Amino acid sequence: MTKGVVATTGSVPLHGDIACVTYKVVVNSKQKPDTRIRLRF
Repeated sequence: MTKGVVATTGSVPLHGDIACVTYKVVVNSKQKPDTRIRLRF
């Protein structure tokens, strides 16, 4: 699943775990603003 995220990021060379977390944070931040603020801490 992490490999799929890395492929989706394309030109952004990120580690599997980092890409997966970044992807989740971006999706959550768009759907739920509270989640983005909560992950900042």
